[in-house]
Amino acid sequence: MSTTDIKLTDGQRLNTYVRLTGSVRVYKDCKSIDLINIRPSADPHELYFHLGEVMCANRELHKQSVSMSRIPSFHELTAGA
Repeated sequence: MSTTDIKLTDGQRLNTYVRLTGSVRVYKDCKSIDLINIRPSADPHELYFHLGEVMCANRELHKQSVSMSRIPSFHELTAGA
């Protein structure tokens, strides 16, 4: 999609940070975002807080997946019983 395809409403500008409210959906391996609200980001620290939060969440998920790979599955534990 090019910038000429985007229709801007009142108060929206290109090349600005915004906060999106909505949900992510997956249907047949195709991801989409259902937007409820779009508003400009008033606080410049909001972007940095979000980036820090994403980095921490990614690190925690990675550590969790590494530790979970060492735990035998329920099927493996009950196979000998």
